[in-house]
Formats: sequence, C-alpha cells, structure tokens
Amino acid sequence: MKKILVIGTSGSGKSTLAQQLSERLDLQFFPSDHFYWESDWKLVPMDKVLDRVRDVMAHKEWILDGNFDDHHELVWKQADCIIWLDYTLPIILSQVVSRNFRWMVSRQRIWSGNQMTFQRAISGIRHAIKSYSLKRRDYPSWLAELSGVAVYRFCTKRETEVWLRNLNLS
Repeated sequence: MKKILVIGTSGSGKSTLAQQLSERLDLQFFPSDHFYWESDWKLVPMDKVLDRVRDVMAHKEWILDGNFDDHHELVWKQADCIIWLDYTLPIILSQVVSRNFRWMVSRQRIWSGNQMTFQRAISGIRHAIKSYSLKRRDYPSWLAELSGVAVYRFCTKRETEVWLRNLNLS
C-alpha cells in the first residue's frame, strides 16, 4: 500500500483514518478538503481542484482523503488501495453534527482558513444526508470496475479499528 485513497460520506472519518494511516505507514497524507475551498468559503474551480489532485498523484507514495465522485475514473484508478468508510447514516450524522458544531463553537480555522458558521454546519449536514444514498448506490459498481486495487469496505467503526490495529507493516 503506497497509494491509498480513503472514501466515504462527508463526516465518516476519512481525514482521521488517513492521518492515522500516514502515521502508521510513514506515508505522506494530503488532506483534500482545502482543494475545494478558498478563503471566505469560495469554491475552487474544478480544473484547479484536478490540478491539485494530479500534483498529489505525481508522488510515488501518497494518502488522499476524498471521493472525487465526478472524477472517480481518473483518481480511483491511481490508487493501489481504496478504503471505503461505509458507516450507517445515523453514525455519520452523529459525527458530522458533532464535528461541525465543535468547529463552530471553538471558532477553529479549518479548510483554507475558513471558520464554521451555523449556516455552513447545516449545509454540511444536508450534504451528508443527500450524498449518502448516492454513494451507497454508485460505489459498489465503481469499485467492481477496478482491477489491481485492494478495496476495503468497513461498515462499522469497530471493523476499521480492528483492521488498522492488525495492519501488517512489513
């Protein structure tokens, strides 16, 4: 595993797992949320997002957290390992609500220096709800089309934790 992509609904824990894998495997983690956002919550044009993704994929080794749904045919094929955090909607909602409101209350600066607002927190929750069923519908067939890519699909946090704990470092 030298090129790892962690996918899943917003709030599923992609960034957290990618960071843990980075530390465990001594591979560089490239968080992707800031690829999409500029300051003042301005969306980055898609061609610029793809340039950033291509820059990451030019490295010999990488860990990337993000779905890249509109460009999965490009991005997913570059990975040698894809980990899908396919948790239940109640778990994801619990995590995204907790995270967004923690960021809002703490005024922590997140992606590209932005701060979470109430409106953005609610928008993130809506996005998780809206995209959840689409991912569960599309991802199995998209993953089945890949060859030579190790795919791990975890449906519970416990499965993910056990896999990570037992990950062979050799």
